[in-house]
Amino acid sequence: MRHILKIIIILLIFISSVELLKGQGNSLSFLTVSPDARSSSLGESGGALMDGANSIYWNPSAIAFNRNLDIMFCHSNWFSNLPDIDFLFEYLAYKQYFDWLKGSVSSSITYLNYGEFIRTGPDSYEPIGTFHPFELAFTLGYGAKLGSDWALGLNTRIIYSKLADKPQEGVGGSASTTAFSFDIGAMWRPSKYYIPLLGIFTNRMSVGVSINNIGPHISYATNSIKDPLPTTFRLSFAKKVLALDKHSLTATLDFTKILAQRVDSTESRDNFLASILTSWGDQSFSEELRDITTAFGLEYWCELTDDFRFAIRTGFHYEDPSYGNRQYFAFGAGLIYKIYNFDFGYITTAPNKYSATHPFNNTLKFTLSINIGGMGNIKEIEHGD
Repeated sequence: MRHILKIIIILLIFISSVELLKGQGNSLSFLTVSPDARSSSLGESGGALMDGANSIYWNPSAIAFNRNLDIMFCHSNWFSNLPDIDFLFEYLAYKQYFDWLKGSVSSSITYLNYGEFIRTGPDSYEPIGTFHPFELAFTLGYGAKLGSDWALGLNTRIIYSKLADKPQEGVGGSASTTAFSFDIGAMWRPSKYYIPLLGIFTNRMSVGVSINNIGPHISYATNSIKDPLPTTFRLSFAKKVLALDKHSLTATLDFTKILAQRVDSTESRDNFLASILTSWGDQSFSEELRDITTAFGLEYWCELTDDFRFAIRTGFHYEDPSYGNRQYFAFGAGLIYKIYNFDFGYITTAPNKYSATHPFNNTLKFTLSINIGGMGNIKEIEHGD
């Protein structure tokens, strides 16, 4: 039973490019896994908040607002709610400001290991060997400020996916593929702004927009229909609603949409650049709105001493039932001691009626980061230098 379940999961990965009802297939979906416990505990709503090493995933421009050297590592047992599934997600990221570049450079490695699978023969279920599928991505990014309040950023990425050690019998091509993609992003963090009737505010708001995973379609099998990458549009907001001497409360809100054209399996797709535009109009307006995922989060920070701070977080993630049906609550906490930052995130799919068997239910994430030149990440949304 264990091997059958794992085979079913890996088959779902293979056919992730064929969404049977809607025709919006996306390959390399591991690129959409949020890589840090902090954002996960905010319901995956970190696009306008993060500016440390993890921001290379959310918005490449955000690193321009933080000149500290930052190193981050994240670990999670993916699909841990399913029995006998040992998928391991690992993420390592780094960022640093270089004066001679007038901006910050970031890099990351994303690795998803699907464990061990049993290979059987074409005419028998008898085991004849094992294989270890995995997916890997290396990203390099640059972000710089354009004036005092604006920043732009760009990431480039090389991706390798190996879903088996041999191709399926009778099907040409390979069980692995290599791909290329890039991200673009912009962020606005006004040092001062005015709200009528409320007055002037400083360093308390951030707005970000990005398009991630832009790249050519890929295919594993010879002469098969090529599948698009999970190109993602993200519009993000973060607002510090409470800012006291020792306490702060920040609200985050993200809207995301996969920019893959919805077509029948027999139809050809637009190229990846054209799909960025055509994916907004291949359905009715009401359906396009339903296709947008919403995530909301709250983060509270308390400074106990000059060297020690802690955070409490919660969030909610909503995806329409017709477009993935990911609905979950998230909770988490963070600790900062000097330059060391530890974050913990927990996901529960309690709102979903299939919660008990939902693969994301009871997901845990752990992140450890080192922030040299500052104290953790509590200062995000502030203006920076």
